[in-house]
Amino acid sequence: MRAPSFFSADAAARRLLTAIPVKSAGKGHQNTNQYTDTIGILVDMLPPTHREAIRAIFLKRRPEYTTRDAAQLLRMTLGEFLAWIETGVLDIEVRRKRRQLGGPRHALIPWKEVASAAMLRWTVVQIHDALGKDADGALPRLLWPVELKAVRLPAYQVRLLETLAQNSGVTVEEYVYTALLGVEAAASHAEIESMLPGFTEAVQFPNV
Repeated sequence: MRAPSFFSADAAARRLLTAIPVKSAGKGHQNTNQYTDTIGILVDMLPPTHREAIRAIFLKRRPEYTTRDAAQLLRMTLGEFLAWIETGVLDIEVRRKRRQLGGPRHALIPWKEVASAAMLRWTVVQIHDALGKDADGALPRLLWPVELKAVRLPAYQVRLLETLAQNSGVTVEEYVYTALLGVEAAASHAEIESMLPGFTEAVQFPNV
């Protein structure tokens, strides 16, 4: 099956661009993907409406969605969602719904494409946290976030990550995740799968 577009050669750059929350031009629209704490550091949190949307996408799957329904689930405007398709951020296949008596003609998108878009809209950590205990069965086991303990790096590398993340408007965790997508894209999946069973399923999800 076709791998999602964010595992192409320019995965890291594309994911970093789309990791930054979508901002509508409408007056009063707030950045709802991240909040700022009292010392001005971005905190990776999701408002309840986003958590509900994630749970609807991954726990209440439908075979197909109209573009309008997909945009609503992704908490984006229809124009923003269509722009992702037109500019190639999303490499998805849409088809036209057969014209019904008196009904409109809508583009339909399969679930796996909406799920791929969700993994660009939110991080895996955000999706897993929103699913909670229901992540078991909804996500491959190797997609589950784990803590990387006892890792020590030179101070300048840590400060570099913090600086680059802050300049990109994302958390350090999300910045590192984005950078590692580039490593995934360059790796030999077959070779790693032989050493780490389940790797391919996790990398290609939901296109497996």
